Amino acid sequence: MFEEVFDEEKDDFSTIATDNSSYFNQKIIDRGEECYYSGGVTNVTRLGNIFVADVVGSDDYTVRVSISDDEILMSCDCPYEDNCKHEYATLLAIQNAEYNEKELKDFVPENKLKLDELIRKIPAEALKKYILSDHGLASISFDMNDLEKTFAEYVPKQEYNYYYNNLYNSYLLRDDFLNLYYSYFDEIKKFIDTNDYEQGFNIIKAVIEVTHDLDIDIISDYPELGMYLRICYRKASKEVKKIIEKYIMSLIFNQYYNNCYLEDMIVHIN
Repeated sequence: MFEEVFDEEKDDFSTIATDNSSYFNQKIIDRGEECYYSGGVTNVTRLGNIFVADVVGSDDYTVRVSISDDEILMSCDCPYEDNCKHEYATLLAIQNAEYNEKELKDFVPENKLKLDELIRKIPAEALKKYILSDHGLASISFDMNDLEKTFAEYVPKQEYNYYYNNLYNSYLLRDDFLNLYYSYFDEIKKFIDTNDYEQGFNIIKAVIEVTHDLDIDIISDYPELGMYLRICYRKASKEVKKIIEKYIMSLIFNQYYNNCYLEDMIVHIN
């Protein structure tokens, strides 16, 4: 996914629309120019040699342009089946250097075990007790999610950067961000259910940091996020409480309290 960003960089895009006009018929070029000059290209982000743009047409669309030495790849999620006006409008924006440059975070692979690897790590007596229980007999097919929750202490944990980097990159690449974002809330609940409050806090922290760093509006989600933070803080061990307290102090020091919703979430933690 995120590894596909080109390593090689090309910095001269001053003729990119002109050089690639042969990919479009004249009608599409005219409509692309109209789209561009009417302000239809609202946001372009450069990520190495990949450009991702938001373009307004009859609906909101996402355009991706990938450039290497010998080819250009364009895609748009509009229903038009050929190279479209949104792509040409994006090329005009790139040609006129109307883009922001961002750097993706390092790709962090998921630290995960296969089913057979997890079973080998679980002590035989614990596994036997689970299989012979009513709950175990009902799920003898070994549903992986259930097994991971039941034997949470044997499941490898993801590091903080796994959550932060993947959420950060997903937003910049428009890569199913909302599904990933809300899956983090499910992860937080899972770790609270298994009394792993430090891991739950790590995900909460990642959500706060990514949405702050990229200025993403999550006003409606602060109450739920605040509730999870309070649970993690109140039920955590003394060591984890100190970690959470240190993080809250860093929020104050870095003036995150400029966000009144975040401030409200934090001040009610006790």
